[in-house]
Amino acid sequence: MQATPARRRCALAVFTGALAAALPAADSIAQQSQRPLSSRRTVAAYDFEEPDNPFEVPADFFRAQSDPAQGIDRPGYPVFNQAAFDTDHARSGRRSILLPIERGSVALRLRPGAIPVFPDADYHVSCYVRSENTEHSRFRLVARLLDQNADPIPGAEITSSPILPEGRWQRVEVAVPGGMHAGAAFLQIDAELVQPERYREPSLDEHQIWPEDFQARAWIDDLTVSQLPRIWLRASTPGGIIPEPDQPELRFLVRDLTGERLTARLTITDARDRAVFTDTRSVRSSAVAQRWPIDLPRLGWYHARLEILAGDRVVGDAKCDLARVATTTARTDAEGGYADPDRARFELAVNTWNQDLLDALPQIGRATATKGITIAGWTSELTPATVEARTDRILDLLTSNDHQWADPAVALRSVPDHLIDQLILDSGDVLDALEVDRTIWADYLDPMLDRLGQIATRWRLGDSHPLADFGLHDGDLGRVRRELASLVPGPRIGLVQRPQLALPTWHAASLSGVTLALEPGTGTDVAARAIERWLASPLANSARLTLAYDTSDADRFAPDAVTMELVKRIILAEAAAAGTDADIVHQLVDPWSVTSRDGIVSPAPAVPAWRATIDRLTGRTVAAELAVAQGVRAFLLIPTDRDDPRGGALVAWNDHAPESDAWVRTNLGAAELTRVDAWGNTIGTVEPISLTSDGGHDIRLHELQVTPEPTFVEGIDVELAVFVASVRIDEPIIQTTPGPHERNVLITNPWPVAIDGDVIVLEPLERLPNGRRTGWDIAPRVGRFSVGPGETTAVPIELSFSAVEPAGPRPFVVDIAIRSGPIQERLRAPSAIELTLDGVELDARVVIDRSGTRLALEAVITNTAAEPADLVLHAATRGYPRQSASITDLAPGASTVRRFVYPDGPRRLAGAEIYVGVEDTVRRGRLNKRVSID
Repeated sequence: MQATPARRRCALAVFTGALAAALPAADSIAQQSQRPLSSRRTVAAYDFEEPDNPFEVPADFFRAQSDPAQGIDRPGYPVFNQAAFDTDHARSGRRSILLPIERGSVALRLRPGAIPVFPDADYHVSCYVRSENTEHSRFRLVARLLDQNADPIPGAEITSSPILPEGRWQRVEVAVPGGMHAGAAFLQIDAELVQPERYREPSLDEHQIWPEDFQARAWIDDLTVSQLPRIWLRASTPGGIIPEPDQPELRFLVRDLTGERLTARLTITDARDRAVFTDTRSVRSSAVAQRWPIDLPRLGWYHARLEILAGDRVVGDAKCDLARVATTTARTDAEGGYADPDRARFELAVNTWNQDLLDALPQIGRATATKGITIAGWTSELTPATVEARTDRILDLLTSNDHQWADPAVALRSVPDHLIDQLILDSGDVLDALEVDRTIWADYLDPMLDRLGQIATRWRLGDSHPLADFGLHDGDLGRVRRELASLVPGPRIGLVQRPQLALPTWHAASLSGVTLALEPGTGTDVAARAIERWLASPLANSARLTLAYDTSDADRFAPDAVTMELVKRIILAEAAAAGTDADIVHQLVDPWSVTSRDGIVSPAPAVPAWRATIDRLTGRTVAAELAVAQGVRAFLLIPTDRDDPRGGALVAWNDHAPESDAWVRTNLGAAELTRVDAWGNTIGTVEPISLTSDGGHDIRLHELQVTPEPTFVEGIDVELAVFVASVRIDEPIIQTTPGPHERNVLITNPWPVAIDGDVIVLEPLERLPNGRRTGWDIAPRVGRFSVGPGETTAVPIELSFSAVEPAGPRPFVVDIAIRSGPIQERLRAPSAIELTLDGVELDARVVIDRSGTRLALEAVITNTAAEPADLVLHAATRGYPRQSASITDLAPGASTVRRFVYPDGPRRLAGAEIYVGVEDTVRRGRLNKRVSID
């Protein structure tokens, strides 16, 4: 279809008349016999056929190039690049528009006034493009809104992402949102083929040299402009967090000026992208929001998509996220969260300065049971003219009765742009900015210090985003602290740091806290490693460590993956800090998104799991890690108050164990145990099983199969679980040198009364089921113990093993038969030992020659000791003679390679193993491995 100039003029006249008399309702528009073109679904469609057009370009378009003859100066768009009709390529019909470039860029522009628009309507512009010889240049669509005088409205231009067209037709599109510019009257469109200097940011300023395409061409066809319904969708609660038992509900608005019959289709998916709710209903255009009750089967994070259909065509959609969270009933305060003072260990960081978000923050704080807050005071857009209003808004937030924030902090995230221009600094050099004369920065900060200093004594310098430039150097932090102290009583100054950098110990005297910015996807152990480094630094005795879990870049990962990583990081960090006096705070950074047009605040996937983790950890400490299957992590959560009715809990997940081995088997007590997932959902129970030992004794165990998602078990017997977890060998690393090796089995009594009984060592086994000896000798296998309340005792044993025993981990399992104490029961306590030989590394693999007839064992031996080593390498397998090779005077840090060849090995050794070992002739130690042959 071709939109002719005559029809355009008619549509414009009708449109401007309607605008002057106020827009009619959508229903009345639908009833008009002659509706304006601007109120139709398809506002304009250009197929570029125009058989009666004698000119080189379509009737509604002109070339937007520099033209000195006409006094038109448009740098980068030379006059010799001439868009024109073309008959060599067409997506439909016989003609398209050619956009050629010799050098520079080329643009075809829609004439002002050609497409009238409604100010509140959304529009969609699309076309098809193909190209030749476009190596550096890119195609893009530009849409801009014009006022009634056909002049561009400032800030009302939208550009599509530049694309590299191919030799086939590709669709390019751009959405033009309405309602943001009250004076919008017309839509103008540019179709451009542009060189890199037009779509890339220079990295060398005016010294940048740009590559260019010469003799490149692009074709466009079937350009369409459609009117979309104006739609928004949001949760019924501020921040999109819906606590139990409130009925989940969405609110939505549909404004459509076409008058078509519309159907709404709502689909809600969970964090694993599984549909959990679908519904449809007829809707009409309305200025009043409508309600849509929904059913969310579980606690967790959800994504809602509302599609608006005209017939069977989707003509628009809107999306929002929401979270369903629990309302804790045990030991709660009036705000629905734990009354324990350590709720302040959990904190929100507000880096986004947005009015809609600030309005929702009290509800977010209550719904997430989060007491602490750090709010941005300095951001790039701050000016002396806006600092008073910002201070007022922060003060209102921190003193509001809607939510009581504990120990709030103000973050000077970045140097304001106006101040950067004066000081010639980078945005992250906050410490540098505050070290200059106070008169330079006083207008940006003194109002905040004066009015907020009585409420917020914590002031953080730097940005918690992991990619920010923090500007940490050996600055005069003491001087900055003295400057702030003139208006803030006892200011506590904190700095932001990347976890991989050295802690800023040169600031220790004036530093009250360090924030470590943790990026998503950098591993679950990063928080625990940060705690370990912190505890080893002098700062741990006087400063607070804040672990800032960033979620701003989390869309690179699956929602459930980011969430589970967060929960594991918190647990591992708590475990690393257990038993210390370290002041540790967990901070969730900007866990929300805010739409710029409608101000809809949606929670990030981490939010409901953050709330559930706070519920699990508040009033508890991570007391011990259980020794379970290799690759499985399991921790005990012990209440800090013995009278806490919740008791203790266990949390476990599978890090890297095979699914068949991912079990926790231990005695967790006699009470009914409840399984809870990382979102806070009750997902079942854990039932005990009964085993019969070799002596006929019954042993009760709880079996819990774990997955990569953390699972909590509530209702455990804390003392019993602590007792079983305490039973372990004192030095689990055993050198593979001749024994016997002396060790102790440690036992801690958590009960308030003395206990005594027997320790029975079960594994490593002395004999296999067929009666053959394993080579392991443990003496004694049974030992007696007696231990007082709260004390630890050691039961001595000696271990010996065969010289050919392979290196690596081994299960170490003991039974504890308690004869007297609070219980009389036989308990099983699994742990692990590991065989190794310090100073030597052995890496072995099997290689097969090209003929497939010979197999070789290739061994790499490395001396990791500080002295030269004399070694002997041995290898043995079925059907072949034993082989050996001497390695003399191997230097420290050096490696050497030895090969043992097995003729016809691929056939004769299929499915077998080769035993390889390296012996240290001085220490008489031997490091053995088994190499499987597939």
